[in-house]
Amino acid sequence: MSEMKRLQFTDTMIRVDSIDDAAGFWIDVMGMKEIDRSESGIMLEDPDTQQRVTFIDTYINSRYALALATDDMQETLRLFRENGASVPEPTEADSGIEYALCRDPAGIPVMVYTTG
Repeated sequence: MSEMKRLQFTDTMIRVDSIDDAAGFWIDVMGMKEIDRSESGIMLEDPDTQQRVTFIDTYINSRYALALATDDMQETLRLFRENGASVPEPTEADSGIEYALCRDPAGIPVMVYTTG
Protein backbone atom coordinates (compact mmCIF):
# COMPACT_ATOMS: atom_id res chain seq x y z
CA MET A 1 0.00 0.00 0.00
CA SER A 2 2.97 2.28 -0.17
CA GLU A 3 1.89 3.79 -3.51
CA MET A 4 -1.61 4.67 -2.35
CA LYS A 5 -2.96 6.50 0.65
CA ARG A 6 -3.49 4.39 3.73
CA LEU A 7 -7.02 3.09 4.19
CA GLN A 8 -8.86 4.95 6.91
CA PHE A 9 -10.86 2.92 9.41
CA THR A 10 -13.95 5.02 9.94
CA ASP A 11 -16.44 3.10 12.04
CA THR A 12 -18.01 -0.17 13.07
CA MET A 13 -21.44 -0.92 11.66
CA ILE A 14 -23.89 -2.95 13.73
CA ARG A 15 -27.16 -4.31 12.38
CA VAL A 16 -30.13 -3.60 14.62
CA ASP A 17 -33.87 -4.20 14.48
CA SER A 18 -34.72 -0.59 15.29
CA ILE A 19 -32.19 2.07 14.32
CA ASP A 20 -33.90 4.81 16.35
CA ASP A 21 -34.22 2.66 19.49
CA ALA A 22 -30.58 1.58 19.32
CA ALA A 23 -29.35 5.11 18.67
CA GLY A 24 -31.49 6.52 21.49
CA PHE A 25 -29.52 4.65 24.13
CA TRP A 26 -26.15 5.75 22.76
CA ILE A 27 -27.29 9.36 22.41
CA ASP A 28 -29.24 9.72 25.68
CA VAL A 29 -27.10 7.58 27.97
CA MET A 30 -23.63 7.58 26.39
CA GLY A 31 -23.66 11.18 25.12
CA MET A 32 -22.90 10.39 21.47
CA LYS A 33 -24.02 12.80 18.75
CA GLU A 34 -25.81 11.94 15.52
CA ILE A 35 -23.61 13.02 12.63
CA ASP A 36 -25.25 11.33 9.63
CA ARG A 37 -28.50 9.56 8.82
CA SER A 38 -29.75 7.76 5.74
CA GLU A 39 -32.69 5.50 4.97
CA SER A 40 -30.62 2.47 5.99
CA GLY A 41 -28.56 3.74 8.92
CA ILE A 42 -27.49 6.32 11.46
CA MET A 43 -23.91 7.28 12.33
CA LEU A 44 -23.06 8.44 15.83
CA GLU A 45 -19.83 9.99 17.06
CA ASP A 46 -18.35 10.46 20.51
CA PRO A 47 -17.78 14.23 20.80
CA ASP A 48 -14.55 13.79 22.78
CA THR A 49 -12.79 10.93 20.98
CA GLN A 50 -14.45 11.12 17.53
CA GLN A 51 -14.96 7.35 17.68
CA ARG A 52 -17.90 6.31 15.55
CA VAL A 53 -20.53 3.61 15.41
CA THR A 54 -23.14 3.17 12.70
CA PHE A 55 -26.39 1.34 13.31
CA ILE A 56 -27.65 -0.16 10.07
CA ASP A 57 -30.75 -1.82 8.75
CA THR A 58 -30.49 -5.42 7.58
CA TYR A 59 -28.97 -4.79 4.13
CA ILE A 60 -25.53 -6.21 5.02
CA ASN A 61 -26.91 -9.60 6.18
CA SER A 62 -24.53 -9.78 9.14
CA ARG A 63 -24.63 -8.55 12.72
CA TYR A 64 -21.71 -6.19 12.13
CA ALA A 65 -19.21 -4.90 9.59
CA LEU A 66 -16.15 -2.69 9.59
CA ALA A 67 -16.03 0.41 7.39
CA LEU A 68 -12.90 1.56 5.55
CA ALA A 69 -12.63 4.72 3.46
CA THR A 70 -10.36 4.88 0.41
CA ASP A 71 -9.57 7.42 -2.28
CA ASP A 72 -8.76 4.66 -4.81
CA MET A 73 -11.47 2.00 -4.91
CA GLN A 74 -9.99 -0.14 -7.69
CA GLU A 75 -6.52 -0.28 -6.12
CA THR A 76 -7.98 -1.11 -2.71
CA LEU A 77 -10.16 -3.89 -4.10
CA ARG A 78 -7.19 -5.27 -6.06
CA LEU A 79 -5.16 -5.33 -2.85
CA PHE A 80 -8.00 -7.10 -1.02
CA ARG A 81 -8.37 -9.73 -3.79
CA GLU A 82 -4.63 -10.42 -3.89
CA ASN A 83 -4.69 -11.07 -0.16
CA GLY A 84 -7.59 -13.52 -0.08
CA ALA A 85 -10.60 -11.30 0.56
CA SER A 86 -13.94 -11.93 -1.11
CA VAL A 87 -14.57 -8.85 -3.23
CA PRO A 88 -17.72 -8.06 -5.25
CA GLU A 89 -17.94 -5.34 -7.86
CA PRO A 90 -18.54 -1.95 -6.25
CA THR A 91 -21.96 -0.33 -6.39
CA GLU A 92 -23.19 3.21 -5.91
CA ALA A 93 -25.35 4.17 -2.93
CA ASP A 94 -28.25 6.62 -3.08
CA SER A 95 -25.95 9.13 -1.37
CA GLY A 96 -23.53 8.90 -4.31
CA ILE A 97 -20.69 7.09 -2.57
CA GLU A 98 -19.23 4.03 -4.27
CA TYR A 99 -18.91 1.00 -1.99
CA ALA A 100 -18.19 -2.73 -1.98
CA LEU A 101 -19.31 -5.14 0.73
CA CYS A 102 -16.27 -7.41 1.02
CA ARG A 103 -15.30 -10.20 3.41
CA ASP A 104 -11.78 -10.56 4.71
CA PRO A 105 -10.16 -14.03 4.59
CA ALA A 106 -11.66 -14.82 8.03
CA GLY A 107 -15.15 -13.96 6.75
CA ILE A 108 -15.49 -10.63 8.59
CA PRO A 109 -17.65 -8.18 6.61
CA VAL A 110 -15.81 -5.04 5.51
CA MET A 111 -17.48 -2.18 3.67
CA VAL A 112 -14.94 -0.33 1.53
CA TYR A 113 -16.16 3.03 0.27
CA THR A 114 -14.83 6.04 -1.57
CA THR A 115 -14.22 9.30 0.17
CA GLY A 116 -15.14 11.56 -2.69
